[in-house]
Amino acid sequence: MLACALSVLTLHLAQASSPVAPAEPTRVVCLGDSITAGARIVQPERLGWSAQLGAWLNEDPGRSDVEVVGFGVGGATLLAKGDRPIQGTKAYTDALAKACDHFVVMLGTNDTVQVGRGNWEKADDFVGDLGALCAAARERSPEATVWIVGPPPMFADARGLDDARVASLTARAPRRIELAKRAKAFAEATPGVEHISLDGVLTAQRTVDGVHPDPFGHEDIARAVHSRLAAAMGREVAALRTLQPAPSAEYRSGAGWGGTWWDAFRSLQALPESLDEQPEVVFLGDSITQGLTGHGTRHFELGQRPAVSLGLSGDRTEHLRYRVRRGALRRLEPSLIVLQIGINNLNAAGHSAEDTAAGIRAVVGDLRGAHPSARVLVCGPFPAGRTPGSELRRAVDEVHRRIADVGVGTESAALGGAPQVHYLDLRGLFLTEDGAPGEAMAGDALHISAEGKRRWKERVLRWTEQHLR
Repeated sequence: MLACALSVLTLHLAQASSPVAPAEPTRVVCLGDSITAGARIVQPERLGWSAQLGAWLNEDPGRSDVEVVGFGVGGATLLAKGDRPIQGTKAYTDALAKACDHFVVMLGTNDTVQVGRGNWEKADDFVGDLGALCAAARERSPEATVWIVGPPPMFADARGLDDARVASLTARAPRRIELAKRAKAFAEATPGVEHISLDGVLTAQRTVDGVHPDPFGHEDIARAVHSRLAAAMGREVAALRTLQPAPSAEYRSGAGWGGTWWDAFRSLQALPESLDEQPEVVFLGDSITQGLTGHGTRHFELGQRPAVSLGLSGDRTEHLRYRVRRGALRRLEPSLIVLQIGINNLNAAGHSAEDTAAGIRAVVGDLRGAHPSARVLVCGPFPAGRTPGSELRRAVDEVHRRIADVGVGTESAALGGAPQVHYLDLRGLFLTEDGAPGEAMAGDALHISAEGKRRWKERVLRWTEQHLR
C-alpha cells in the first residue's frame, strides 16, 4: 500500500434543525491505515468510510447524537515490529486518548506486504499485537466494544493494474484471508471484541487499484459497519436498502453539479435564500427532476405559480429519505410536492420493484411528517426501456402497480376535505400507442426530452388548477 500523509478525519454531524445536541454523545473511534485515511478519494472528510458511517448513524435529526472520529495513517501496520507500526504514530496515541463507546480497528492490509517491507515474515505476531491494541483501547474505555473490521479484500483482477501490481496482490490476497481468519477467531474468543467481515462486501469494481476503495467502496464498508454498530446501539436497521436513509457517495461533474453529492445538497438547502418568493410547488426527485431546470437556477414558473426543482442526479429513494429528514425543504412551505423517484433504484442499484415501491412509500411518509400542510403528488418512476417487454420497463410497471393506492385510506386522508397524498400515473405521456419510447423520451430510453419536460409540467399544472385553490 502506498504511503500517504497522516490524516486525522473527524466527523461530528450537527443536526440540520436546531435542537440542542446531547451533552454526552455516543462516541465511535475508528483507527486504520490509508483506507481509513481516505487515500485516493476526493473529500475523505465526507466520502471516507468513517465519515459515511457518521452520516448514517446520524440520519435521524431527532437523535443526531453519535460522534464518529476517524484516524488513518498511510502505510501503517498492525504489527508492532512492522516497518510502519501504527503504535508509533500520533494517530494511535490520539485515538486511545479518546474515551469511547465503540472502538473500530481496520488494519492488516500492509501486514501482508513482504517484498521491500518485510512485514509478512512477522505475521506470527499478528494476534498478539491485535490483542495488545484491543487491551489498550479497553483500558481507556473499559465498557467499550472493540470492533475488528476485515482486513478488507484485495483484488489482483481489478482493472487497469500493471503486471507488478497483479503479481504483488496475487501473493498478498491469500495472506489477507489468513489474517482475517485469525482476527475473527481472536474476536470470537475475546469478550468485548467483535469481528466484521468485509468478504463479499467490497468488490474489485469498487477499488481504484485493487486495494483502496473508491467512494462507493467506502460506502459499502460504511454500510457493513453501520448495520452492526446501529444494532448494538439499539437502533433499528432497515431491512431494505431502499428504506435506509443514507447520503449518496456520488462525485461527478457530468451530473450537472461539480464536487460531491454533499456540495449539491448543501447548495439546495441554501436555495431559499436566493428566491424572491416562496414556491408553491416543489418538484423532488433525481436527474429527471433536476433536468427541469438544470443544477443552476432551479426556480421556474408553473403557470402563475412559483416552483422549484430539487432533483439531484443519481438519487435513489434512500438518498431522498436522507435529504428530506435532514432538511431538504427547510425554509420552504409549498402547497404541493411533486415526487418522481425510483428509476435509479431499479436501473443503477438493481433493487427489486417491490423494494423500490416500499422506498417510495417511505419517502412519502417522510414528506408527510416533515411538511404536514403540503399535498404530495406521487408520479413514481417514468417509463424506461426500449420495449414494453424489457426487464426494466416491466419493473417500472410493477412499481406503479404497488404504489397506485399510495393516497388511499391513509391517516392523511383529509386536508380541507381533500386527500393529502395523490397518485398520478404519467407513463402514457412519454410512450407511443404501442408502448415504444415516444418523442417525449430521450435517446437513452431512460431520461425525458425537452418535449417530455413540457408535457410533465403541463400535466402537473392542469392538476394544480383542478386541486389547488
